[in-house]
Amino acid sequence: MHRRDAIAGLSIAGLMLPEAIAYAGIAGLPPQRAIVAAVAGCIAYLVLGRSRFAIISPTSSSAAILAAALAALPPDAGPKGTVATLVVAMVGAMFCTMAVARLGGLASFISRPVLRGFAFGLAITIIVKQLPIVVGLPPTIGALLGALTGSEAYTKAR
Repeated sequence: MHRRDAIAGLSIAGLMLPEAIAYAGIAGLPPQRAIVAAVAGCIAYLVLGRSRFAIISPTSSSAAILAAALAALPPDAGPKGTVATLVVAMVGAMFCTMAVARLGGLASFISRPVLRGFAFGLAITIIVKQLPIVVGLPPTIGALLGALTGSEAYTKAR
């Protein structure tokens, strides 16, 4: 291994690991799961990937979608970590199947305004979820926000 490769690897790890841990928090999973997922994702890309310019890491949108999927589960569905691993494995298998079928071009049919709207809504959701943590308010603020927005989480809390 060359010295430059080691520096590049440490730089990427310095950026990717804190981000992955934050996204695990959004999904309601422990930080250890994020580190394992980041390493597993890099190894999977090493085996299956073809671009040396692609950046492989968790995203805020995937964390929010995973959090929504886990929140929709019944309480007796099993440990969140196990269910999250199964969901991620199924999505990965679906992506591999789509790659083999050469269906990557389907993403070009999603218009830019739709993607921007999704990203904006996701940013607002993340800010609203993280704001109580940042200002040190108790977690019951989520029920208040749910009541204001009419979310299903509020009705479950009642």
